[in-house]
Amino acid sequence: DVKIPPMFRFGVVAQLPADMDMSEFYGRGPVENYCDRKESQRIGLYRQTADEQFYPYVRPQETGTKADMRWWQQTDSNGFGLKVTADAPFYASALRYDVETLNDGDAKEQRHPEQMPRSKYVNLYLDSEHAGVGGINSWGYDARALPKYQVKYGEKLFSFTISPL
Repeated sequence: DVKIPPMFRFGVVAQLPADMDMSEFYGRGPVENYCDRKESQRIGLYRQTADEQFYPYVRPQETGTKADMRWWQQTDSNGFGLKVTADAPFYASALRYDVETLNDGDAKEQRHPEQMPRSKYVNLYLDSEHAGVGGINSWGYDARALPKYQVKYGEKLFSFTISPL
């Protein structure tokens, strides 16, 4: 029996044209929030650019995710784009960084946000599940989210609809 560690997220990423940088959404916001850190953010209607969703932590990492989305629109300045809906609340963010750039794995290089290459796309992250932040007693490697806020490995389904705008 193979033990598989929890995942950080379960979802998809869509690489959109760089000018599709406007997000409008109905869910928790306006700042990032995760399953174990979301009660401070009210469910409402918000509008942000991809740049506004990125928080420049001293060490670049996962950022910008918002919980309990009812819908998410991603458009250019003319309103051309798409709308995402799902049968259940979901997580979403739109950033000018690839996930590989935000997470440098176990190496944890000493780098800063201004050293990170920006993607040539706006990356739209859509997740049905997303791990919590953790760190209730430390911020080291072993400071993972509590078990109820982890994304367990297993058979999963994330169903959503993309509509043109």
